[in-house]
Amino acid sequence: MRPETFDLMAAIEQDHWWFEAKRALVADALSAALADADVLPDARILDVGCGTGATIAALGQGFGTAIGTDLDEYALFHARSNRAQLDVLAARAEALPFPDAVFDALVSLDVVEHVEDDVAALREYQRVVKPGAPLVLTVPAYMWAWSDHDVTLGHRRRYQQRTIEHATRAAGLELIRVTYFHSWLVPIALVLRRTPARRLVRKPAEEASYVGPMTNRMLGRVARAERSVLRRGGLPCGLSLMVVACRPR
Repeated sequence: MRPETFDLMAAIEQDHWWFEAKRALVADALSAALADADVLPDARILDVGCGTGATIAALGQGFGTAIGTDLDEYALFHARSNRAQLDVLAARAEALPFPDAVFDALVSLDVVEHVEDDVAALREYQRVVKPGAPLVLTVPAYMWAWSDHDVTLGHRRRYQQRTIEHATRAAGLELIRVTYFHSWLVPIALVLRRTPARRLVRKPAEEASYVGPMTNRMLGRVARAERSVLRRGGLPCGLSLMVVACRPR
């Protein structure tokens, strides 16, 4: 991604409703997956594609020891500058510099859509976690929603439920749960990405969605309401997908 994209991400990701909602959703999923694992609060968690560091900081506070990797040194510069205590290093998702079976859990948020071989990356994720350990992944949904924003972020693809399930199984992981989220954004995306109304949006997607503190709080409340639904079950559509899987025992 371009340096200015990381600059924007570092500036807004702590309070932006989109990033905050995703961190909370992943924390819910990780809490449920680790509930019977007897590793909390000392779990060792890997965040692959940690970016500018907000997620790894939250994981370290809530679950145990978190280590982050990212391919982009500029993203890691932001992570180290903003949160000096983070343990982060440069690495490719497909070639992680860790021994086999050393992590109690792994998260990777909006990463595998960037890599040429997503199955190879997922196999590497499986290698570094312990047998039975959970992995929580998020990816963008629907190729019809492809936009200039995907190009800016360096995406290679967007997914449907069946395609991310296929990649996860092909990597040898056991699926626990797959669900769409950000369901309420689907009609908005249809209008802004499939009609002439898309010409009205000229700012980067994160910046355009941060329309002020009051609206940001309102969108955060909508996302929290959706998360309460997701605690009880899955959703049939959404602009993103979450996968919870594990390494076979």
